[in-house]
Amino acid sequence: LADSNNFRMFKRMVTAAVDKDLIKKNPCRGFVLKNDNMTLQKVILLREEIQQLVATHFEGEKGDIHQAFIFGLYTGVRWCDTSQLTYRNVDYTTKTLRFQQQKTKDHSSRSWVIVPLNDTLIRLIGEPSDDDFDERIFKLPHYNICNLYLRKWIKEAGIKKKITWHCARHSFAVNVLTKGANIKTVSSLLGHTSIKMTERMTE
Repeated sequence: LADSNNFRMFKRMVTAAVDKDLIKKNPCRGFVLKNDNMTLQKVILLREEIQQLVATHFEGEKGDIHQAFIFGLYTGVRWCDTSQLTYRNVDYTTKTLRFQQQKTKDHSSRSWVIVPLNDTLIRLIGEPSDDDFDERIFKLPHYNICNLYLRKWIKEAGIKKKITWHCARHSFAVNVLTKGANIKTVSSLLGHTSIKMTERMTE
């Protein structure tokens, strides 16, 4: 994925150079960089690996970080959004999660995301203590600390991949598409403003 992104950036730079007559011919025209499936597997967790991770427990584990990352693997919600979620975002009657994306610059209707919750996710989320619906669902430390902890967890699970928190979002997208989900539906669940964003994320 990193090589693919770098090549795209390079192609844009070359195209701009052609447009400005800095070079006469675009050497990238007609050239396609093929995705390496092994490269893709290094940055996502497959369904079997997710099950392996969920089953891994060790001394000193942090429950909130565990639950929040598992939540991300099954919903595709970003860390910045997960860390801000409160029980007010959960509708227990309709079993849905509704929140406004932190990363979206504007506040249009597109910045709102609705995620269906199955019984497992409802149990994972739990209920607020003392009926305080403004309580954070996951009490998470700084992003970098979460990633350091995640690295230990991945190692304890025997998974030999360089996984960061954002990989949960990619894993969700790839895994649900592999199971036959419609890309338009996945794009909506991820809060993307266009299907192209989802395609770039999962190619």
